[in-house]
Amino acid sequence: AEGPRIIAVGDDDQNIYEWRGASPEFMAAFRDRFKAKTHSLLTNYRSKASLVDLTNHLARSIRIRIKGNEVLIAKNTDAGQQRVVEYPGGFHLQGLAEDLASHAHDGTTAVLTRTNDEALLAATILQRMGIRARYI
Repeated sequence: AEGPRIIAVGDDDQNIYEWRGASPEFMAAFRDRFKAKTHSLLTNYRSKASLVDLTNHLARSIRIRIKGNEVLIAKNTDAGQQRVVEYPGGFHLQGLAEDLASHAHDGTTAVLTRTNDEALLAATILQRMGIRARYI
């Protein structure tokens, strides 16, 4: 008779809690310890091709990557726009808000922050500048 099965789902590329000690090494250790099979789901149905291309470029710098050199494939081939903006030193959320205010944006813009407090503060600053924003 077959023993119990465990299905663990995770994306080692989305290790957003590394600063809290999370690591894809835990998934790799689980896989190795239990001789588990790994199945990579590489088709991205949500993002536009340009974001998937950027993601593939950035993923090459990930030290520990269970997917190895596998690349994501965009189902949505529409063009999109991404900008990575760095604000060295100072109050970076104010600089971010000013940058968003100075560019025309069609559709939705997402601002990713490390903490909920930063997300709430970013939404507040944007709203005070007259930019429609909501904290999610």
